[in-house]
Amino acid sequence: MGCPKYTGMGARDVYAQQVPPTCTDPTDSCSLCCAVFTDPDLRAAFGYQEDTAVCECHDICVEDVRLICVHEETVSLQLPGVDALAANCRGRRIVTNAAAFTCLDVTVTCAEENLLPDCSGVENEVGLQVVLESTTTTPPMIFLINTTVTFECTQFFTFPDGQLRNSGSTPSIQEELTLIDGSCKTIIIESCEVIPDPTCPRVEVGLKVIDKLWKFENLLVSAIRPYPENITVCTVFGGNQLIGPCPPSPCP
Repeated sequence: MGCPKYTGMGARDVYAQQVPPTCTDPTDSCSLCCAVFTDPDLRAAFGYQEDTAVCECHDICVEDVRLICVHEETVSLQLPGVDALAANCRGRRIVTNAAAFTCLDVTVTCAEENLLPDCSGVENEVGLQVVLESTTTTPPMIFLINTTVTFECTQFFTFPDGQLRNSGSTPSIQEELTLIDGSCKTIIIESCEVIPDPTCPRVEVGLKVIDKLWKFENLLVSAIRPYPENITVCTVFGGNQLIGPCPPSPCP
């Protein structure tokens, strides 16, 4: 028979509830964090046990963003061929009721990037899945369109001063890339609209990608420790939860 589980409140938790928390910040470097730390509701929500916190200088190793490229694009995709007229003499079928389609959702399925061979920038790849609904049938039909958007970023701006870096700048993007260790990107789906154009019925997806190149850096930051000495273990969710690199296209 195993040991029984203890689910009662510990002495430290009782003490933390009785004593108003304090946060010492002599240089006003951690005011926002101190406000979170001393808020009773947030303390309960986040499980803070320490009753005192001090704004201190911490030595951390992080991915420090050096360069940012912003890319905007409208992706145009042909609508599925339901409600199409009979094929003409050449076998072509034309969508006749594009207005019956509605864009339900756009999901990012994969994302990756690689340095260009001449180090003039990076090539980005973003996979998208567009979900469409057609109301021409009962019940409505759902259609999926999978596509991959590829583009190059060759013009970057330094963070935080916003200085242009490309092949013709001084220093050049090639020189800047000698210090870069990796990248991350923010992908924003700005719009999804069905265009019932009789000559080219399509769905258009507005896409904005903020591509960030970073360097592993050792930094000193001002911060507080909200928990007592603890063991922190991190896990990266794999499988379908992880947006990984795009697989090779099955088509040449």
